[in-house]
Amino acid sequence: MITYLISDTPKSIMFEQLFIELINREIIFKAVLILNEKNSNLKSFCLLNKIECDEIIAKNRIKRIVLVLKYFRKNKSNIVHTHFFESGLIGGLVTWLLRVPKRIYTRHHGDEHLFEYPKGLRLDKLINFFHTDIICLTNSHYEQIKKTENPKANVHLLMNIFNPTCINISNDQKTQIKKKYFIDENKFNILVNARWTKPKGVKEIIIGFKEFIIENPHSKIWFFNASGDYQNEIINYLKLLPDEFYERVIFEENILAVYPNMNVFVHVPQRPTYESFGLVYIEAMSFGLPCVFTKSGIGLEILVNEENSIIVPYNSPFKIKEALERIYIDEKFTEKIKENAKKIVNIFSPENHINKLLEIYKLY
Repeated sequence: MITYLISDTPKSIMFEQLFIELINREIIFKAVLILNEKNSNLKSFCLLNKIECDEIIAKNRIKRIVLVLKYFRKNKSNIVHTHFFESGLIGGLVTWLLRVPKRIYTRHHGDEHLFEYPKGLRLDKLINFFHTDIICLTNSHYEQIKKTENPKANVHLLMNIFNPTCINISNDQKTQIKKKYFIDENKFNILVNARWTKPKGVKEIIIGFKEFIIENPHSKIWFFNASGDYQNEIINYLKLLPDEFYERVIFEENILAVYPNMNVFVHVPQRPTYESFGLVYIEAMSFGLPCVFTKSGIGLEILVNEENSIIVPYNSPFKIKEALERIYIDEKFTEKIKENAKKIVNIFSPENHINKLLEIYKLY
């Protein structure tokens, strides 16, 4: 039995795709969700697809450890796969104490413990100790962990699962999003889908956009997933913009239906290893949006400047503004990078992901 222990993730397209692929392979597994509140969307998805799923509800870490320990004492599993930091710490400790034979951890956070939260690096090393295997999502992430943490566990490279069929958004879904947010298709709509943390570069996007609208006032910028530990500073920077030029959305369940309503996508993390993967790179490019990027995570491996996107330097609002202007003005160039961006789906195969995962589980 494989048990997926997932923390603080009430909704996830990634896990939905993974679980469907496992069902198709007739792999026996269940999901255990550590959450603050009951009845998550992910549990509803599991129940709808007849996947065994339990929720452990607690906000306090000590209480979470006690409840997870009780759960795994009662529900034995020979393979436990933890996802995200809290699950890695709690699940790693509990399964190590119970001597679960195969304890696998997928690291979803990037380099913030090296730069912003150095105390977290000690916990990362502790999580590594608790697990027999660690999965890294990109080459840069793999090299970073090997170099800075030197884990004793087996370290594997396995890109995030991405099923290209997820971009098959119906016209009805697109229209519902358009009506929900009153998106004016006659405007030049710019999408930013990033948490409001400092290294995401949202401040730089705002500054660049402020300069862009001076000559291109028929534009609007949309911030989705717009909350985080840097939000007070970002809100102050948004005061530079008239209210009608931007929209903030904290959470949208059907975020994939937002992409086809937009004209351009911007994602500019401040460091190459900040993103452990960066699924938004793949999502935006798969929809054929012209994109303005810095290279981070998977972006280091798939982006080609002026071929499938425009790559700008880190921390460069003026270059963001220039990139937006080129996409806005140069129609021939924009069509080229849009068409090339869509080809990115060819490198992702859910089948290959599952094959590699089962090798790690030693089930294949």
